[in-house]
Amino acid sequence: MTTYSSPVPARSRLTSPFGVRWGTLHAGTDYGPPTPGRKVSVYAAADGVVSRTGRGDGGPGAAVVPWHSGHGIWIDHGTIGGDRMRSYYGHLDKIIVRVGQRVRAGEQIGVMGGSGARTMSDFAVHLHFGVAQNHDRPVAAARSLGAPGWIDADRWLRSKGVRVGQDSPVTPAAASGGSSAGGSKASTDHAVPNSTLTNRLDIAGYPRQRWLRDRVKRYQESQLHPSGRAALVADGRWGPVTEAHYQWTLRLQRALNQWRGSDIPVDGDCRRVTINRVREVQQRNHGGAYTGRVDGVPGPVTCRMLGIPNHPSV
Repeated sequence: MTTYSSPVPARSRLTSPFGVRWGTLHAGTDYGPPTPGRKVSVYAAADGVVSRTGRGDGGPGAAVVPWHSGHGIWIDHGTIGGDRMRSYYGHLDKIIVRVGQRVRAGEQIGVMGGSGARTMSDFAVHLHFGVAQNHDRPVAAARSLGAPGWIDADRWLRSKGVRVGQDSPVTPAAASGGSSAGGSKASTDHAVPNSTLTNRLDIAGYPRQRWLRDRVKRYQESQLHPSGRAALVADGRWGPVTEAHYQWTLRLQRALNQWRGSDIPVDGDCRRVTINRVREVQQRNHGGAYTGRVDGVPGPVTCRMLGIPNHPSV
């Protein structure tokens, strides 16, 4: 069964619907961040493959899809219910996926922005989210069910049970199947498939090595525990403990990005960038929402302020 996700965090706002606007087709739905002007993460609405990324000029030959501008991502979801479905994520500030990468529903693919044909701030910060059926470079609305063209993205997600603005993005499911990407030993060494680990470690910036186990070990050696000590046993096996730490780190990073300040990558990599952001949020809110020590430690007091569970080992 296909899984679907909100492409934006809960409390995001619908700022412009699909349909004719100022005499021309507005080929998607615009969502503003929960806090106006605040750049937040953007997520894949369903499983798929990134088929194009780039910066469009707003013309008929725009890099990702015609008549769209700014940094954008085009994801091919394959055939769903008899129709070939694709989704577009536009006006991004950052793109963190690459062409050919397989992504899962709820996986972060970029950061919301206001990029356009000329600068990175041609527009107010928002996501232009579009959904097309049976067309790879659509320019018009679909005239009927199954016809090629753009469809109402917000209505499409509602039909799948997703209420954008109310629902949080789903937790990405493990990829099905298992290849020997990265030259690792059998996929049974890990709690998730090798292809999933390779994508995760690519996004986190860990250099590729001959053996995937060695790459996992590098990740484990680098992770910091809320106490400041090493978080994981570096055995090269991505087992349940490493997976729980990774998923908790994703929640921590997403929660930190909801607070005022510079966004950090949501990559499951708990190192100095994440710890420094924890310290910054503690400092900004010390004496108010935060009553603990300003030490960069995402312990129980910090987690309570951020609204996330404690680290699995705490």
